[in-house]
Amino acid sequence: MDKKIKKRVSFEQITEYEQLSVCLEIIQKSFWTVAVDFGITRENCPSHTAFITLGKLKSQFDENRLMFIMRYDEKPVGYFSLCKSGESDTVFELNNLSVLPECRHMGFGGMMIDKAKKTVKNLGGEKINIGIIEENEMLKNWYKKKGFVHMGTKKFPHLPFTTGFMTSDIAAEGKTVTAREHYDMLIDENSDPVYDPEPLKEHMNKWDGQSFIDELRLTKNENVLEIGIGTGRIAVRTAPMCKKLTGIDISSKTAKRAEENLKEFSNTAVILGDFMTYEFNEKFDVIYSSLTFMHIEDKQSAVNKIAVLLAPGGRFVLSVDKNQSEFIDMGERKIKIYPDNPSDILKYASNAGLNAEKHFETDFAHIFVFSN
Repeated sequence: MDKKIKKRVSFEQITEYEQLSVCLEIIQKSFWTVAVDFGITRENCPSHTAFITLGKLKSQFDENRLMFIMRYDEKPVGYFSLCKSGESDTVFELNNLSVLPECRHMGFGGMMIDKAKKTVKNLGGEKINIGIIEENEMLKNWYKKKGFVHMGTKKFPHLPFTTGFMTSDIAAEGKTVTAREHYDMLIDENSDPVYDPEPLKEHMNKWDGQSFIDELRLTKNENVLEIGIGTGRIAVRTAPMCKKLTGIDISSKTAKRAEENLKEFSNTAVILGDFMTYEFNEKFDVIYSSLTFMHIEDKQSAVNKIAVLLAPGGRFVLSVDKNQSEFIDMGERKIKIYPDNPSDILKYASNAGLNAEKHFETDFAHIFVFSN
């Protein structure tokens, strides 16, 4: 979240009926896109949130539900509500979290999650439960990234979709873990981007999509190294394009999953190890890395090692996140990272004797192409 955007955001708690018409408009517009995407109509699901009425909101208000409007430059852009679940006085339900369609992808949803968690904590709460359309994989993965864990599903006869249940244990939030621990946990949480739905894959392409792949300029004669192979999200695309692909990753569970995802390719090898300390016994024509340098503190040493590992005429292609936060905040855990500065990357490469061929930006990343 851009700090400048965050400063222009405010929250308004609903205290009277007159405010509910604004809430109604936000909810209806937001959930209408969901109804369209999943074929939900008044006929097959009249109780869906897209068709909520002012009377329903008034009833929720009368039940002492905590209701909030989010404003950006005073303009209403989002809404959510909270109530005790009935399960326990320390368990709350998050309902009707909505962002106007034209205001999405600006971080507003995450800010409302943060506001909800802070509110629940202040009330002595320990958990927040939500219900979602189980088939909405993109939304489910978004909530996972915000610290929610999938708990199960249920099929209700009056609904044309399966309901998924998720929870966030806010009492246990804030623990800082290492990158190795984090990526092991993602596998335990069944998070594997190789099998992400297409909309989520398109989102990840904003860091390393086709423009990134094109800059590798791979041929069937090249020996390739990926630093931070993960579960093989990029490797499944690059392996068929080169002679041999080696990937290294620090997470044992992630490396094992990468081996499984790449087993159909006979030209791949996955190394479990720390790139900074692992001793390679070969040179590479192409070395690439995406969303991994943020986990490396001594970036100059990393670039120096890459320069040594490149074969004559070799290329190094790097994608780094534009985000300058010092932590990845997953809700229930945080991961310390080392943000990448474009001018510093260019300096490290020059110091290592690499030539900068290209530097361009995508929506979320800086991409560099170096040669020796």
